[in-house]
Amino acid sequence: MKNVISEVVGNGFCIGCGVCASQCPTGGLAMEWNVAGEFNPVSADRCLAGCLLCLSVCPFAPEAINETQIAEGLFARVPGIRHRKETGFLLSTHVGYSPTRKECASGGLATWLLEKLLVSRQVDAVVCPGPTPDPNRLFSYRVVKTAEDLRQCRGSAYYPVELSGVISFILEHPGRYAVTGLPCFIKGLRLASIKNPVLNERIAFTVGLVCGQLKSKAYSHYLASLAGVEGPLASVHFRGKDPGQPASNYFFSCENTSGKSGRLFWNQGVSQAWLSRWFTPQACLFCDDVFAETADIVFMDAWLPEFVKNPAGTSLVLSRNKRLTEILEEAGVSAEIDLKKIPVEKVIQSQAGVLKAKRKDLAIRLRKREEDGLPSPKKRVSASYSFPGDYLARIEQAILSRMAERSRELVTAHGIESLDAGKVQASMTSDLARLRRLQQLRGILGIPGRILRKFGFRRNA
Repeated sequence: MKNVISEVVGNGFCIGCGVCASQCPTGGLAMEWNVAGEFNPVSADRCLAGCLLCLSVCPFAPEAINETQIAEGLFARVPGIRHRKETGFLLSTHVGYSPTRKECASGGLATWLLEKLLVSRQVDAVVCPGPTPDPNRLFSYRVVKTAEDLRQCRGSAYYPVELSGVISFILEHPGRYAVTGLPCFIKGLRLASIKNPVLNERIAFTVGLVCGQLKSKAYSHYLASLAGVEGPLASVHFRGKDPGQPASNYFFSCENTSGKSGRLFWNQGVSQAWLSRWFTPQACLFCDDVFAETADIVFMDAWLPEFVKNPAGTSLVLSRNKRLTEILEEAGVSAEIDLKKIPVEKVIQSQAGVLKAKRKDLAIRLRKREEDGLPSPKKRVSASYSFPGDYLARIEQAILSRMAERSRELVTAHGIESLDAGKVQASMTSDLARLRRLQQLRGILGIPGRILRKFGFRRNA
């Protein structure tokens, strides 16, 4: 029977958002861990013939409507709205930070705005990920109703979470909710809201986060092992700030259930696992939404030369919602937060690496899937190779895809809590060496272009 299990999970494209499980009319889907440390829906064999509701709300279903189509219905009629192919719709773009940014992952503006919505009673609750005391599930979505509880959820969670329980809560409890999420999670919520008018009425605001990739449960255990901490984990913190380091060199810290702790900076091994796509769900490699195009507002790090050296962190904000823009700008005028307008071109520049991965590199990955006769989600990016410019990029994508798959195989073979960082790195040695040589070659080949640009020559000149 055609459903999300056969069409999405079976092809390896489930992101584990849990929206399908919340909408199944028979309660026949439940979210559980798979062997790779990712959430997937599992079936209780109560599927209704011809229902297909689970597929209609899945962000990675083969024929799901895309982000542009969803956003058209949400934002196209907003006065003053603009559209760019990189960002989707936009009303305003700002840069700034809140007074509590040192306790937050970035500049703290997302937490500040959510707290403002709660305190001013423009929403009754905020739905967001937060830490738990459960070693088997270190983070989960929570429904928070006080500013104090919201502050406990500050920080990034590069860890699987799923929405099924909190969506059920929203449907059972009248009120106005602000929901935070990654681009694919917000897309799933929007698809469910199209089908479910109660959900559509109760979700007052959606707050998106720019996302390069999600990570499996194994990612935390790998970093812990690299930091010298083995066994079940009691807590992890992904974005610690050191006053002596730039914002980009944040640190991972953890503690196991026996009380042993450790920490690891970005340049001490975190970057290798992140940039090489280890422990990344396959669905992440087939996503083309950088700026959470279906969210009312989206927050991101200000990865720009003029901000990145500040260890406290700085936020960029792209809004598509008039009321949320007003709240931010009023607070900026009153100096409640530090906020300035910034050109959208700078916002786009700040996410250049993610845009490359989700547009140009995605085109290569889609073309390779076509050549191999494998199914892919329907994307707005066309499957293509450019010749000769993409030849080295094709090799790079093949290496990265191979490492991503090998990392999942290692987890499946050895188990999550038994993951040994040394063995993982040893298994990746040859591919890492190939990647380094490829990057060196690219650097050499790029020298003439850099010289020309230095003297004012441009490709479109």
